[in-house]
Amino acid sequence: MKLDDLDEDVVGHLAYAYYKRDKRDLALKGDLTEEALARHHLTLTPRLIHQYRESALLRLESYAEAVLDRSRPEIQEATRIDAIRGVEERLSERIRSATAWWQTIIWNVIAWLISLAITFLVLTSTGAITINVGSA
Repeated sequence: MKLDDLDEDVVGHLAYAYYKRDKRDLALKGDLTEEALARHHLTLTPRLIHQYRESALLRLESYAEAVLDRSRPEIQEATRIDAIRGVEERLSERIRSATAWWQTIIWNVIAWLISLAITFLVLTSTGAITINVGSA
């Protein structure tokens, strides 16, 4: 492990805290002399270090799980809000594109032509307008 990685080794820091806690407990019980406490670090074997690290990792995983469980409703609510906002944006874009000014003009011209045709048909059917077809 590089020296720069020491600050990133959260599991190692917690494992070290467990080691120090156990050493403190031994000192408080009076099981070890001052000299034995001073050399206590010599009792650390790779297996014991591994056990401390495993305990630390399990504790951190448990803590992370608890944090996620507490945060889950907020995360779900934020996800729902984001989904609703996404739908709103897509609907707004679709409405904007469907109501573009040039489309409005085209539809109004088509409606005007249809109303002219209907007016012409009504006027010719009532006899208000007569169409003379010339004979050749």
